[in-house]
Amino acid sequence: MVIARIRSGLGNQLFIYAAGRALAHRLGAELKLDVGFFKTYPLRQFRLDHFAIDAKICRPQELWLRKFFAKLRLRHPDRLFREASPAYDPAFVELKNNTILQGFFQSEKYFSSISEILRKEFVLKAALPVQVRQYMAQMNACNPVSVHVRRGDYVSYQSINERFGALNLDYYSAAKKWMDRELSAPTYQIFSDDGPYAEKYILPIFGPHAHLVPSVAEDYEHLALMRCCRHHIIANSSFRWWGAWLASFPGKQVIAPATWFRNRPEIPVDIIPANWIMIANGFC
Repeated sequence: MVIARIRSGLGNQLFIYAAGRALAHRLGAELKLDVGFFKTYPLRQFRLDHFAIDAKICRPQELWLRKFFAKLRLRHPDRLFREASPAYDPAFVELKNNTILQGFFQSEKYFSSISEILRKEFVLKAALPVQVRQYMAQMNACNPVSVHVRRGDYVSYQSINERFGALNLDYYSAAKKWMDRELSAPTYQIFSDDGPYAEKYILPIFGPHAHLVPSVAEDYEHLALMRCCRHHIIANSSFRWWGAWLASFPGKQVIAPATWFRNRPEIPVDIIPANWIMIANGFC
């Protein structure tokens, strides 16, 4: 059995699940999800149940018994594999059965071997609302480029702002120039958690062929809209990363910020796939 400790928002939940699913698939083992985080941190919700994933939720008594029996040496104790840094850890491929995964695992190197499996599992089990499907049809009628503008806690919480920080306008200007040069008649779909900011500062950068995507009720609906775009300009956000990665348009172009962490730009990260374009960026 492989147990993945799920936590944080939807983007990070997808990363953790993907790593656990890849490990379980390699071992021919069952994957179970420890969702205890959400009982102690009610500001976040478990969201993977909206997708066609192949895993079961660990029961609280099951987790307690595994720890109890391990202490008494009545069964082989689980091995805890704790992520040491944002960089890919090659020791992952040596992991055996009865492993508990703890970390974010923000690199496709952990799960590239099952990429097609994940793209099939990361589809919604329920139909999208009518208004979402209608807007999706409008986007598909053109050459949509998703533009991700992350604000929210990146600007409102000092500790998060110091670690990540919202991308500055120069990044979006440079990304638009690149897309305009490479694509034929692109239309820009602006996704943002701060509509007034995006309308005032981002829309003017992208011009008359840009549209502010209407807000939707659920984050997984937002993700479904993003993944149907053909090309992507993402922010330093795991949720936006998945919108680009899940998109399956042939010849997809993805632009990402070269500096992911504001406070420690020297940290080695493997979150950007090799075939994506990195553009230098600053922060607000």
